[in-house]
Amino acid sequence: DDFADNGLALVGMSDKMNNTKYGFVNKNGEYIITPEFDAAYSFDENGLARVKVDGKFGFIDDDGEFLIKPQYDYANAFQGDYAVVAKFEGDGKKYGFIDEDGELLVDYKFAMANGFNNGLAAVCENSMWGFIDKTGEYVIEPQYQYVTDFDNSDCAVIIKDNKWGIINSKGDIVVEPEFYSIGEFADNGLAAVYKDAGGGYINRKG
Repeated sequence: DDFADNGLALVGMSDKMNNTKYGFVNKNGEYIITPEFDAAYSFDENGLARVKVDGKFGFIDDDGEFLIKPQYDYANAFQGDYAVVAKFEGDGKKYGFIDEDGELLVDYKFAMANGFNNGLAAVCENSMWGFIDKTGEYVIEPQYQYVTDFDNSDCAVIIKDNKWGIINSKGDIVVEPEFYSIGEFADNGLAAVYKDAGGGYINRKG
C-alpha cells in the first residue's frame, strides 16, 4: 500500500484459516502497529486511521493508540476537522458528524451524509438531499433526488424531478434542471450534457 505522510503503510496478514488482520509497517517493512484490526484504512491528512474491531469503527494515532474508541457502525475519514460516522438506530443507520476528540458535533439524524467540502456537507433526509453547515443547520433544504459536493467553483450538480441542473452554495439555480445527465467538469471548464435534442457541452453557467 502507499505510505502516508507519517511514513506508515497499511498491510494485511492472513493466518492458515485465511483470516486477515491489518496493521502498519514503516518503509523498512518493520511492524510499527501489529496486525490486530479486522479492517483498517490508511492514515488520513489529520494523522488518524480508521480501524474496525469486533464490528465497530474507531480511530488510532500512529502509535496504534485509540484516540476515538471503536463505537461506530460506519466511519469515514476526516475531512478537515469533521468525520462522518453512523450508528444503527431503529430502521437503519443514522449518520452524524464528530470532531477529532470524538465529540458529536452534528447529531445522528441523516439517512446518508457526505463529508464537508467548502464549509457545506450534503445530507439526505426522507429520501431528499440538501446541505448543512458545520452547526448542523440547513443552508439548502432537502429537496433534491441527488446532489454532488460543491466544487471549488461553488457549483454542485443536482437532480430534481429526474432532471439534472446546477446550483450554487446559496441554493440559487445556476443551470436549470433540464438535462438527463451532466458529466464531470473537465479542466477546460466544460461538462458533457444530454437532453432530448442530443448531447453537447456546457460551462458552469450553462
